[in-house]
Amino acid sequence: MILLPLAPVEDGALPGPVLTEIAALYATNHAFFELSGDFPDPGRITVEQVAAALADELAHEGAEVLLARSAGRLVGLAVTLAHTGRTSPGHTSPGDPAAGDQAAGDPDPWIGLLLIDATAHREGYGRTLARLVEDRFRAAGRTGLRIAVLDNNPKALAFWRSQGYAALHQAADREAGRPCTVLRKPLQAADYDVKKAWTGIIHHHQSPRRARHPRRAAAPHPLRRPPGRPGLVPAGLTARAMGKQTGQRTGQQPANRPGVRPAPEPPGPAEPTLTTEPTEPTETTETTETRTMRMPGTVPRRDGAARVRRRIILAALPAALLTLAVAGAAPGATSRGAQSPAPAGAGHEVEAPGPRAFDAAPARAALERLLPKHAGQFTLVADAATAKDSFTVSGTAGAVTVRGSTGATLLTGVGWYLQHVAGADIGWPGDSIGMLPAELPAVPAPVTRTALVAHRYALNDTDDGYSGAYRTFEEHQRQIDLLALHGVNEVFVQVGAEYPYYRALQRFGYTPAELREWIPGPGHQSWWLLQNLSGFGGPVTEQLMKARAELGGKIAEQLRGLGMTPVLPGYFGTVPPSFAERNPGAVTVPQGDWAGFDRPDWLDPASQAFARLAADYYAEQRALFGDSSMYRMSPLHEGGQTGSVDVKEAAGAVQKALWAAHPGALWAVLGWQDDPTKELLAGVDTSKLLILDGLSDRYNRLDRETRWGGAPYAMGTIYNFGGHTTVGANTSVWIDRFGSWRAKADSALTGIAYLPEATGTNPAAFDLFTDLAWEPGPIDQKQWFARFADRRYGRPDARAAAAWEELRQGPYNTSSGLWSESQDSLFAARPSLTAAGSAYWSPKSMRYPADSVRRALGHLLEVDPLLRGSSAYRFDLVDTARQALANHSRALLPRVKAAYDARDLALFRELTAEWAEREKQLDALVGSDPHFLLGSWLSAARAHGADEAERDRYEYDARSILSVWGRQSTSEGGFLHDYANREWSGLVSELYAPRWSAYFASLEEALVRRAAPRAIDWHAFEERWARLTTRHPVRPTGDPYVLAAAVAATLPEAE
Repeated sequence: MILLPLAPVEDGALPGPVLTEIAALYATNHAFFELSGDFPDPGRITVEQVAAALADELAHEGAEVLLARSAGRLVGLAVTLAHTGRTSPGHTSPGDPAAGDQAAGDPDPWIGLLLIDATAHREGYGRTLARLVEDRFRAAGRTGLRIAVLDNNPKALAFWRSQGYAALHQAADREAGRPCTVLRKPLQAADYDVKKAWTGIIHHHQSPRRARHPRRAAAPHPLRRPPGRPGLVPAGLTARAMGKQTGQRTGQQPANRPGVRPAPEPPGPAEPTLTTEPTEPTETTETTETRTMRMPGTVPRRDGAARVRRRIILAALPAALLTLAVAGAAPGATSRGAQSPAPAGAGHEVEAPGPRAFDAAPARAALERLLPKHAGQFTLVADAATAKDSFTVSGTAGAVTVRGSTGATLLTGVGWYLQHVAGADIGWPGDSIGMLPAELPAVPAPVTRTALVAHRYALNDTDDGYSGAYRTFEEHQRQIDLLALHGVNEVFVQVGAEYPYYRALQRFGYTPAELREWIPGPGHQSWWLLQNLSGFGGPVTEQLMKARAELGGKIAEQLRGLGMTPVLPGYFGTVPPSFAERNPGAVTVPQGDWAGFDRPDWLDPASQAFARLAADYYAEQRALFGDSSMYRMSPLHEGGQTGSVDVKEAAGAVQKALWAAHPGALWAVLGWQDDPTKELLAGVDTSKLLILDGLSDRYNRLDRETRWGGAPYAMGTIYNFGGHTTVGANTSVWIDRFGSWRAKADSALTGIAYLPEATGTNPAAFDLFTDLAWEPGPIDQKQWFARFADRRYGRPDARAAAAWEELRQGPYNTSSGLWSESQDSLFAARPSLTAAGSAYWSPKSMRYPADSVRRALGHLLEVDPLLRGSSAYRFDLVDTARQALANHSRALLPRVKAAYDARDLALFRELTAEWAEREKQLDALVGSDPHFLLGSWLSAARAHGADEAERDRYEYDARSILSVWGRQSTSEGGFLHDYANREWSGLVSELYAPRWSAYFASLEEALVRRAAPRAIDWHAFEERWARLTTRHPVRPTGDPYVLAAAVAATLPEAE
């Protein structure tokens, strides 16, 4: 930590970026300022008020505002008054002769305020800042230092006493008459050299390395954002200068660069210097280096309700300062971070000479998670950032060196080595690292790869809902590690996104209870963020929202540590009912219906109410998740109504609000159906837009440059809808279009976007799609699958190669035109003799020859027994056998129908018995692999409940998304029942099989009675299942090989 005096740059002006930083610091302590009464509205603070307050402070002789920075980030502030024995207006001493004070004024300097970023409390900053202030006065020859603390703040008194301050006497706050204690600490000659101490601090601050440290305790803010992030949006600088927020923000961290933490203790998070520009017209002074704000006079004028009270630095300090003087630290609050010793024989990370690079420690930690037995054989070299991400792999046996431009790129280099040199695979899911030799092989010759596109984006808006809204941090961490290993650098983070809404909207006329009813359960929040629905699966508790926001903050920080960009949800106007009634002047547009749900209203982005709400939203989001350089927003998604709103103007206002909070941030918008429209594109700076094309591989005759007017876009794929357990993707379409679209003379393609609605299926598709961004030449599909087969199980095997060649020619070679995913299973369909698919919105027929999967299963069963122990083999074997069964359902059901139509009761009974047996076989098969267990899905949801009722509510949230999806109007009128179907153990046996059994029983009864079959209320059937709370296994059972072999034995041979 270093202290830097705040100084005007010219004519009394102060740097605008610094004002904004300090305002952000104060905003983190808004709860404190609510107690102090120094500002009309502590929740809304203007930079102008900051400037006025600073002018007031610096007008006093001997007053200083000291900024405390840790590796560039503003973490604290101190206001001091260096008394010279004279009094200053408004700064008179209590003058207690018994305490040794001089009648004309005490001789000691005073600490008028010591303020620590509330989101970084309990990290030792308070103690360090207090010590540095003392050192500053000690070096100036002062012999004592004083502070006044309110008597009703025992923690503050305890803190300062722990720092060696002793009570002198009691005094009264001269503005409010509140009792306070004046404390003093003698500043004897230090037992160390002050100059050396300061030099050491600065030296450590400039060190290119940073200490690793454990997760730190929560701060008094309702939820501490992760370490390493700046504070809230602009607030007032000094304790009494707070007013309405303007929506201005500090600058964000550069894309794809991690924050830097300092090495000295106590360690603290670090950030690049923050910058911003005012968003409202302000009298400013422009220079070539920074933008500054003109201070409104040496002693600012004040008027009416906007009056800002003068702070009294000495014993007459307002309660705000007296309370806050120790709000940033408490006894025992220091948290020291120490670098963990490397394990014996471990590799290491180094920083390349030259321009400052980055900290490779997070990449090292990820490597140790991914390759616990071999991480020590890698040396990771952090190179300085370059215009394009790149990595270089070299080394001898047992000593592999990977150089990279970011932490994530280092891991991408490790992934390349595993695939192309070591012949092993870490897939999503499944790996073969158990087949690696004890000593890793040498790299024949150094290899460098450079990313072909800047944006390698991952995760659909629906991923949290369909992949698991109740996942743990460790599960998200594993996902991040895998994404980095495969070259991704931008990841959507929506966990906890509801909490900024919850906090911000309370300032716009809504009660906490109303908002908890409006916010849906975690399993359905993805569609709430898309403005499709509200409330379903709730109400949510504040405890759960806090926990999710904490988790989201950790995920964002994990990404930053690897140099990846956490892509956060932006604000585009979603509001609860009756917003206009509660906020006069606001204009809202009803959004109508989405699949049977009433959509939330849309607040006109061109309105002043929108600007205020957006500023508050981004302020709360920043406190919880930190900054980013990319934000996701899809206004009017899937049928939103524009009303009388000018879309062009609205889009510009959305971007303006984003930039007020995050200057220059990219707006990522989903390319889906008609979005983004020409009207939206006309209203924004498209150079700061990234369109994530969700239809790149689905339709033909696409011309994105013409369609989107040259706006930058990322070629995307959605090969999985709803989390279906179905094998396949249009891989040949990816290869062809990525190359040809990049080669266009007017190409606007700047990235790839990995957008399956759920992740954790189709590991080959994940590998191939992410390889597009790193392979220098056109990918040969056949050759790529052959190499994938060689490494997938840890060693080349002829039968594995034959299996994957069958899969390449079949489910992984489907074409574009109508679909980007393969067909789902009829075992999961709502029963009907004419069922053609389970999900209404999925393909209704086979998209490839079914025999290709049947033959692949036969080949996989003949793979060398030595290779069958890997999780990659087990998953692929179970998944292929499952797909073979699912494909068989499409051949079996027409035979059942034919028997029924022929009124052949014996054959009907025989075929329906076979159907039931195949379902039983299917449930046992998928129950042998951990990736196909309903029990894990449900237990994760229940784990978030604080009591039985809450646990049941979250289980319903998790069950309903798999079955009825929503209410009856959604399930039936919106055709969303079974949209998220998947062949999981427990789901097959408890819902799908009983459903078909009930249906076949009704048909058999009809055949016997020679009558029409009785009607079955399928929604009621499915709703009863969704309300169950039965337990299911959370660990796999059975031998995958034996069960897959049994499936193969019962299926017809391939032709």
